[in-house]
Amino acid sequence: MVTITQRALAVIFAVSFYFSHPVQSNPLNTPSFTQTLKNACMNTCSKDTDTCYAEYSEACHQYISCYKHIGADEYTQAFLYTCPLGLVWSQTRLTCIRREKSTCPDKCAAADAVPSYQNGPFCAQYYKCVDGVSMPTCCNRDHEYIDGQCVPISSGSKCRWNCPPAYTPVETTTESSGNFTTTIATETTTEMCTRSAVPGSPDKYVINDIKITALCARGTIFNQTKCDCVNDESYIPSTECYPEMVIDYASSNGGLKKDKGVDRHNGLGYFSTAKQSSSKIHHYAGNSNILSHFNLTVIFKSESTGDRKQFLITNCRSDIVDRPSIGIMVSNIDGTLLFVADDNAKADYDSIIKMTVKFKKGSWNWVRYIFDGRNLQATVVPLSDQFADPSAATEVYTKNVTLATETGDPITLLRSQSPLTIGSCNEHYFDGIIYKANLAGWVCSTYVDNRNKNNMLP
Repeated sequence: MVTITQRALAVIFAVSFYFSHPVQSNPLNTPSFTQTLKNACMNTCSKDTDTCYAEYSEACHQYISCYKHIGADEYTQAFLYTCPLGLVWSQTRLTCIRREKSTCPDKCAAADAVPSYQNGPFCAQYYKCVDGVSMPTCCNRDHEYIDGQCVPISSGSKCRWNCPPAYTPVETTTESSGNFTTTIATETTTEMCTRSAVPGSPDKYVINDIKITALCARGTIFNQTKCDCVNDESYIPSTECYPEMVIDYASSNGGLKKDKGVDRHNGLGYFSTAKQSSSKIHHYAGNSNILSHFNLTVIFKSESTGDRKQFLITNCRSDIVDRPSIGIMVSNIDGTLLFVADDNAKADYDSIIKMTVKFKKGSWNWVRYIFDGRNLQATVVPLSDQFADPSAATEVYTKNVTLATETGDPITLLRSQSPLTIGSCNEHYFDGIIYKANLAGWVCSTYVDNRNKNNMLP
């Protein structure tokens, strides 16, 4: 069974729309064009993923958002999205980045390049080709970009002028009494943002594209200027912090978790390499709300005697073996758990975040990882059985790693196209038993693992 809080139900709808930079959707209804987008989804996305992002081959500053209805074999919806002016899509990072950090061929460098081209559906924004480079540009206020030039917005036009502050043009006005210059002050505009604040509810926002109200993670509030949830300075961590999602094996779970090759007996999930067992949690495909902080608890028993690259839980980020952006590997050879995390797509594997901690072979183990963007903390408690109270144990293994100083920027992990998966990654499988896994995209001082039992371990 999988239980999920009301907070998480809102996030289910929001997770595919979360980005570091606000974006604008541009769904086109032409059947042939839609099919072209769907084909790109099929060529890029894993069959095991219900949501996915794909490159748009015609333009670096646009990308495709793919959706698959539950039970469907093919992607049923595909939409074309446009990055904010001056940014281009990165398939590696699954977000929009500055052009100078991208290797995508510049449209202005092509042999048949036009003098300028519009920035997706933004009617007053365009790119001017200068020496083979796309230069982000805006029309003057009350003008729109049509057929390669800026013209006054007509009374019947649907164009709403908008321009990022960095590209707002300076206008000059001439009067008969003399010349003077009027500079339009840089202003904060929210017209490019696809989210809107909810009056009276600072921890809520509306996803404009689909008209759904979503909740910020605990301890954060919505900031319209940043078009994102930011830390709430007045927030005091609660002493009752419930997990966002509780994953167990008492039932088939109603679609939030997809089991393959997992045998369920007496509330336990039995995993094996022979059956290529896995449990996929599609709610965390994209992993948007667990990239900067999370709390993960797993109660497991390993029965492996061989492969040291068995994955207990991972987002299995890419096809490169052992290169997820979040992963916990089990080694029964030396009795250790290896936590790996990746915040840099270009870094060598040897330089990504790693932490090892002991666990007890042949025993049940209660494991908790807490990541707050600066520190990674692991606690492992061997248990006599899966129901034992970890707070009463006398044998405890701990490990702490500092990832960023208080004065440095916090770490943000890379996105993943794949759902968070228990038991498998790139043909490495877990041999053992899972009793329960709890996950939350926030960090607070004390965690309540269920509504009847307050676990006081850090």
